[in-house]
Amino acid sequence: GYHTGTLSTAEYQLAGHFAVRFSESVWAGVRIKYNHAVYHPDIPASKGLGLDAGVLIRLTETLQVAAAIQDFLATIEIDGSDLYGTDQARDRDQAFPLRTVIGLSWEVTDRWLISQDAEVRFQQFERTQTETEERNGFPVQVLRRADGSSRHLFIRTGTRYLLHERLTLRGGVEVSGSAGETRWLPSAGFSVHLPFDSFSPSVDYAVKREPARISSMHVFAIRLNI
Repeated sequence: GYHTGTLSTAEYQLAGHFAVRFSESVWAGVRIKYNHAVYHPDIPASKGLGLDAGVLIRLTETLQVAAAIQDFLATIEIDGSDLYGTDQARDRDQAFPLRTVIGLSWEVTDRWLISQDAEVRFQQFERTQTETEERNGFPVQVLRRADGSSRHLFIRTGTRYLLHERLTLRGGVEVSGSAGETRWLPSAGFSVHLPFDSFSPSVDYAVKREPARISSMHVFAIRLNI
């Protein structure tokens, strides 16, 4: 077809963390996330909250195991009634996939870390199906809605290396399977640790292949340690 315009989308997330140390080897934490997204100029900005929770156990001086639940109760509200001109698209809450993760990390040296984790992602969705029924002797098409769910497994391997006290390098690969196809998605990034004592700020950057492998996703973040 012909180019008629450019669609620009944006997604933002604001998160706050809280952690407690129960002993010298056990930590637990909670993260609350606010999601804000703009998907179309004729659709109001979508927003929603989510919750993460996890626990970390230090088995030895160099070996750690962790488990987490991510995007618990997370939804985002999408109102497409102005775009499609129908009340059927009004105020639809889209649930985020519920993610359960278990991982293991090994500190090879003071500068080098290797990690491995497995994630099971549960997705709830609504399915529509058109059926033909006979009413008063005439065939009538009826639209039925039903709830469905899916489950996917993701395996990730990554590494982190402290090249300099102000620079950390990262890299990894994610392996997932869907519809009989195995996907390999590499990623890489770095962190620049700024020379400020207050909040120990750092600037993070990462690049990762999109799941469809059509393009790459670039992520920038600023971290403050309170």
